[in-house]
Amino acid sequence: MKSAKTVLLSGVALPAIKLTLAGVLAISGFVHIGNSLLFLSAVLGYDLAGVGMAIVGAAVLPFLQITIAVALITQLNNNYREGLAWAAFLFGFYCLVQLVAYGRELDISCGCFGTSSERIGLRSLAWSIGGLVLSVVGMYLSWKVASSDNKTPIPSTRKISESART
Repeated sequence: MKSAKTVLLSGVALPAIKLTLAGVLAISGFVHIGNSLLFLSAVLGYDLAGVGMAIVGAAVLPFLQITIAVALITQLNNNYREGLAWAAFLFGFYCLVQLVAYGRELDISCGCFGTSSERIGLRSLAWSIGGLVLSVVGMYLSWKVASSDNKTPIPSTRKISESART
């Protein structure tokens, strides 16, 4: 029988984390697809790769975001961590590129949600760091729930010794 803590984690907290991450990623992905040239402009603004690589990145990232969102939604009622791991990787990547741009003092749009003109700064970093932290917490909770589900009770020595006598 599952404990109340396990039910709370697996039935409320973990699905809420997955749904929140899926919502953010899906909204961002669809906005980027709808404003693909604006997103490409934001990616080029980071000046981290050549034009060809930026075009590929701007073309692939929105679909990767949506794919991860779908994975998170399909994994709502189980302890699978793959969607959370991909979300953590993606948000970690966003943290890294924003930190590099922030360190280089680039005055560019973060490109987080397409048409927003939010500049790279503490607020845009908070979105990426928040997504990364939420993904990692979700993976930890998923691991915690999975490990509590796999615990089999150890038979008491009394029962073993009684069965050995018969």
